[in-house]
Amino acid sequence: QQTRMMPIGNILNRLALITQQLTNVYNKPVEIKLQGLEVLIDKAIAESLYEALLHLIRNAFAHGIETPEVRRQHQKPEVGTIEVIAYNQGNRTVIEVVDDGAGLDVDRIFASAISQNLLTPGQADSIKKLPQPEPKILDLLCSPGMSTRDDVNDLAGRGIGLNVVRSQLQNIRGTLTLQSQPHRGTTFFLRIKGALMSARLLSCRAGGRVYTFVANEITQTLMPFADQIKTIGDQKLLDWHNGEKLISVPLYQLTNLFNDGVSNTSESSLPVHDNDTPELTPLLTPRQGRVPVLLLPKGDGFVGLQVDQVIEEQELVIKPIPEAIPSPDYIYGCTVLADGNMTLVIDGVALIDYQDQPNTWQAEEALVSFSGQESPPFGDSVTTKTTLQVASVTTILIVDDSITERQKLSLVLQKSGYQVQQAKDGVDAIEQLQKNPSIPLVICDLEMPRMTGFEFLSVTRQQAKLAKIPVVMLTSRGSNQYRQIATSLGAIAYFTKPYLDYQLLSKVKEILG
Repeated sequence: QQTRMMPIGNILNRLALITQQLTNVYNKPVEIKLQGLEVLIDKAIAESLYEALLHLIRNAFAHGIETPEVRRQHQKPEVGTIEVIAYNQGNRTVIEVVDDGAGLDVDRIFASAISQNLLTPGQADSIKKLPQPEPKILDLLCSPGMSTRDDVNDLAGRGIGLNVVRSQLQNIRGTLTLQSQPHRGTTFFLRIKGALMSARLLSCRAGGRVYTFVANEITQTLMPFADQIKTIGDQKLLDWHNGEKLISVPLYQLTNLFNDGVSNTSESSLPVHDNDTPELTPLLTPRQGRVPVLLLPKGDGFVGLQVDQVIEEQELVIKPIPEAIPSPDYIYGCTVLADGNMTLVIDGVALIDYQDQPNTWQAEEALVSFSGQESPPFGDSVTTKTTLQVASVTTILIVDDSITERQKLSLVLQKSGYQVQQAKDGVDAIEQLQKNPSIPLVICDLEMPRMTGFEFLSVTRQQAKLAKIPVVMLTSRGSNQYRQIATSLGAIAYFTKPYLDYQLLSKVKEILG
């Protein structure tokens, strides 16, 4: 563990130098404060984390911190402040990027989004009425090409900053959220799952299987009486006293969330123990109609998970699941229990959120098959006129391990009327093409992890469904040797970086034509 980890201060100190450079170049006085420099992170995620934090610092400097004149008008110190705070929370590393600037200009964000056809005025009004509109606003800010700046310079206006942040965090199993107050500032929260290799885990049995949860993420284990549980519609609710306050907690059965088809929690349904393995002694079991419940914090409230047994809590090593085995976001990894069996480590709140996604996917897939494009960001219906307009949009797949390169090329293609999908390497690209073999063109980098551009060409040329899709190579390797290899493997064109936009677009138009 010590070999794999490094202090996050190695990254944060680089950000302090960048902030000082920005202050000098743009003549805007900004001070950066760093906390939690000793927090350890995995070296494997260091570069992705640095790039995400770098864009957030630049975003806070450009959009958050006001000019000294404006700050004086709001009775603020002339020198703006950006704080970066790192700490551990359960099995996560949390990093807060806090500025004391103007906060989000919601009206300007919606106006820019409407002008770029990211949402309609009606959708904007609906978002403003939400109790917590921040997630929807963040989705808008992270959209490719989204910018609230009218002018473009080296610091802002290109519409790739926050989109890069979210993409980099997805690469390292991280999430991004925000909070903002007008004239008081904005805070971005980066939460990285599995940043620690070991944690206190609570193991539970449900439906004949054993699952584990990070103990620090469980507020309390309960054995509620039957009269504390009520049902409204299809939803069970638990009446629970949080101090002096009585609150209703949504209740879910763990086996139902996994669609096991096993929902009986009576004593007779518990599995018979195998005498050849050490017994996992349960701490809580169902009795007299009372079933164990795990209470988990979610947002400003709580949710409850019903299980068959609560077994034990102990310090265990969490092993990440290899990328070759696709796993949903609610799985941290796996661990080995005292009886020698391997079990999953679950994020209970993410699992509950995940259960609603299949219905959403079905609706989106139906819309895609009808119109030829993805559904609008917030689920409003598409008129027949709009559907006819977008039905002929051509989708191009960009394959590059650099998120910055992908975003730059995406903007060039989108401005020319193309729709874009992105893949981070050859393996990711093949998975996407197998799901959608009707993609008419691929633009691919050469040097990538897991599968290079040459390997991607070789694999696709050997698969009947993919062999006819034209592939354009776009790489920094300009020698004839690389060009000849790419051509022999089936590449239809070869461009070297840096490239001229009009030349690439002309070739794309020629190929598609």
